[in-house]
Amino acid sequence: MVPESLLTIAYDLTAAKVRLVLRLLSGRSPRVIATTLGVTYETARSTLKAAFHKTSTHRQSEFVAMLARADLSFEGTAEEARTRRSRESRDHPQLGAAAT
Repeated sequence: MVPESLLTIAYDLTAAKVRLVLRLLSGRSPRVIATTLGVTYETARSTLKAAFHKTSTHRQSEFVAMLARADLSFEGTAEEARTRRSRESRDHPQLGAAAT
C-alpha cells in the first residue's frame, strides 16, 4: 500500500483525495468508495477528477497505472519530492506525474 504522506507530498493531494485514491488503488469502484466514505457518488467522482488533474491523468485506468509505476519510495523534504516529480514528468511524460 502506498503511504498517505507520500501521496500528499508527491502529488499535493488533500486528505480527502488520498482517502479516495487509496481505496481506488485497492481495487474498489468509485460507487463503493462513495458508500464507504459516506459521500455521494458525484462527490467521489468530483474528488477523483481533481486527483486526475493534480496528476495530469484523465481516466481512472491511466491514474491507477501511473501510480503503480511511480516510485513513491523517495525520502526527503516535500520540496525535494516535488522537484523530483517535476523532473520525472519532464523526462518521462508518459508517467503523467504532476509538476506541483
